Amino acid sequence: MAKDKAYGGIIFLVSILILLGYSYWAIILPIFPGLLTAWVPFLTAENSIWAIRIPVYIAVLVILLIAAWIGWTMATTPAPAPIDAEDFEEEFEMEETEKTEETEKTEETEK
Repeated sequence: MAKDKAYGGIIFLVSILILLGYSYWAIILPIFPGLLTAWVPFLTAENSIWAIRIPVYIAVLVILLIAAWIGWTMATTPAPAPIDAEDFEEEFEMEETEKTEETEKTEETEK
């Protein structure tokens, strides 16, 4: 259980750091282009467009991969056997007779 909490704490901290960095890159940097650029030279206002392009590309990629997986599954899965109406009627009649037999037994035991 202690490992789970440690992993959870690490995931939480990393996600908060990424959130702060991404917010700086996508929102603050285009508004204030000179802020903190000396510390991270590749983060410039001109490069902040990639803060939009990369997540949009990843989102489109994931959606298309899911659609491809659904299509592949539909294309390779054999069709189910057709339901024959006569078999269904016979099964329904058998269920009805079983139910009536059960109700008759319960009525006899109640008497």
